[in-house]
Amino acid sequence: MIGIQNQPPEEEAANKLLNHAVFQYMRDGVAVYRFRSDGTRHLLDCNSSLARMAGRRKEDLLSLDNLTEIQDRESTSVEDTHIQQCFNSGTPYINNFSWIRPDGQDNVIESQSFPVTTEQGILLYTIDHDITEQKHFEQFMRQMRESLERRVKSRTLELVKAHEQSERVACKLTETVSELELANRHLKTAQSQIVMQEKLASVGQLASGISHELNSPIGFLAGNFEALTKNVEIFTHLMDEYREILSKVKKSEAFDDEISALEEKEQGLHLDFIRGDIMQLFDESREGFKRISTIINSMREFSHIDTQEHILPYDINHEITTTLVIARHAYKNYAWVQTDLGDLPEVRCIPGQINQVLLNLIINSSQAIASMHRASDDPGLIQIKTWYDETNAYCEIRDNGPGIAEDNLSKIFDPFFT
Repeated sequence: MIGIQNQPPEEEAANKLLNHAVFQYMRDGVAVYRFRSDGTRHLLDCNSSLARMAGRRKEDLLSLDNLTEIQDRESTSVEDTHIQQCFNSGTPYINNFSWIRPDGQDNVIESQSFPVTTEQGILLYTIDHDITEQKHFEQFMRQMRESLERRVKSRTLELVKAHEQSERVACKLTETVSELELANRHLKTAQSQIVMQEKLASVGQLASGISHELNSPIGFLAGNFEALTKNVEIFTHLMDEYREILSKVKKSEAFDDEISALEEKEQGLHLDFIRGDIMQLFDESREGFKRISTIINSMREFSHIDTQEHILPYDINHEITTTLVIARHAYKNYAWVQTDLGDLPEVRCIPGQINQVLLNLIINSSQAIASMHRASDDPGLIQIKTWYDETNAYCEIRDNGPGIAEDNLSKIFDPFFT
């Protein structure tokens, strides 16, 4: 909008200027009005775009004595001060205002004012640009920014809460893992104790069997050495008498009676039998010692005390033979054992664990057969067979006992079930 003030010649020139086609078809509002000393403004002329912005006819605008009555300005006094400064300095002034339209439509106008001093006073030329859409867009963008900031703030709070919750969950999980690790250690300790108890029970059974096995050789060893003691005493007495006679023979040749008496005494003491029996007693004692040594060595090989938790080469056939020696007390009165041991390579395993399995199976078979109370002339049978198929080594143990009760078949692989 361009405004003008005073003097008919200038008004006439302004009217001619605004009637030019360039201004009439401009989208911006152009006007000339007279600026009075009291701050009121009287419109001298304008183009059709300004009338359209104001929402009125051009004739209605020109008929108004004071145009500021239909303009909504933030502060007229401040604006007038700025305009007066522009008059004094000759520089343009830019401000925003809104038309008070009859239809109530919102609008925002950016106005550039150019003061011109003439001989009769001051004219004010203005160009008005409708920035309503721009302001609406700015307001929309401001609202969007504020909304985005609120959403970001809200989401940030949610993330902070989620992070705090995740930290609490992580802490709880850490505590749970620690509790589980502690429970697992307790469980392993309990399992180790149970396994140790089972081993001690097996050791107790083995000790009982070993005691029984050793009693026999120790018994006849003790009897043999008792007999050896008496025989040696006899030889000792006899040798004493021989020496005494020998000492007399050296002094005299007349000892026929004494020699005859010694010969009779040798016959009465069965000296020839004793001499032969001594060697037999020694042979039997040697065999007893060998038997004890075999049992002890079998126990040592069976237990594998030094390699209980190490994977080592393992001779299945040899270990079966060793285990049978150890378990002999369990089956000898109830069953006889038939073995069919094939040609096997060594396998790698923990020897003590496999030996424990073999021992348990043989003892279980013996106990199952014993529970049938078979006649002494009809002993049970335990069969042990091994073979190799170029890929795997196999060991099969079977017996002719009563078998496993049907109710227990589903439980045989449950831990600690027996």
